[in-house]
Amino acid sequence: MLKLRQLFILASLTTAELLRQPICLLLTTACIVLTMAVPLITAHNIGESGRLARDSGLAFQLMLGLALAGYAACATLQRERQAGTLAAVLSKPVGRWTFFIAKFIGISTVILVFSLCGSLATLLAERVAMHYSTNAGYRIDYLTAAEVMACPVIACAIGAWANFRHKRAFSASALLALPLLITLVTAACSFVSREGQWHIASYQPQLQWPILAAALLVTFGLILLAAIALSLAVRLPLTPVVAICFGLLLLGLTADTLLGASSHPLGRILYNLTPNWQNFWVADAIAGGGTIPLVRIAQTALYTFLYTTGVLCLGGAAFQHAEAS
Repeated sequence: MLKLRQLFILASLTTAELLRQPICLLLTTACIVLTMAVPLITAHNIGESGRLARDSGLAFQLMLGLALAGYAACATLQRERQAGTLAAVLSKPVGRWTFFIAKFIGISTVILVFSLCGSLATLLAERVAMHYSTNAGYRIDYLTAAEVMACPVIACAIGAWANFRHKRAFSASALLALPLLITLVTAACSFVSREGQWHIASYQPQLQWPILAAALLVTFGLILLAAIALSLAVRLPLTPVVAICFGLLLLGLTADTLLGASSHPLGRILYNLTPNWQNFWVADAIAGGGTIPLVRIAQTALYTFLYTTGVLCLGGAAFQHAEAS
């Protein structure tokens, strides 16, 4: 019970510290704004209404989430090492494994907050995109777009008020308000049609719910990237960590082409060790009204758990011999 209590306290402190970092708020806001800007500036449907907005939103979630995972991993270890707090914590009866796993849980919590905002923004961006209506022809849902764009502004206002009135951290208050606001917009838009007509008596979301399943798989990939970044941050600074994670992402996306057909033993070993990011990027599966089977989600979740566990074991072993100051 003592270990679990230490794990919970350290994970909570890590989450609170990361939420206070302005870059977390900036990356989350950038994901929402960029995702919603795509349907507003798109002039063509490319064969399917809303597909460009949907794919772009998932891509923004993946790439900006990679940057967030790399920064959070390095900030939780290197900043505490430089400030001397790492040595102070480890001098107490706190095991290094407990400390390392708690850091990963804290980073994963922040990634979940980021992914929730990005997933709902992608869901709403597909609705905002130009769709054909028998009543109004091709039309963009400007009302929903305005509501989503207002969420970061309102969140910053809430953060400023909390900082002025209650002396709370501006970034943390604004970042925690963002998922609540965008969830309210998602619920409210279900009672308004794309043409701006209210239908209070009926629930007509006009949303492509399979997008959330695709975004969930992207979130699994971000959690795996967080484990890799945290393990690398034990020995490396921020820039190499992000560069290596980006390189692994590119290698994993092209592994089937570059290494899949290789008969050389070294090529087969690299192919088996490289994370298969195709498991997490399934934007084509929901094209044309397609869905993602629950079996595929369960298999990807198991793959993420096993690969993340292996990476954390290697990172934790390296952390056992790392300098605390």
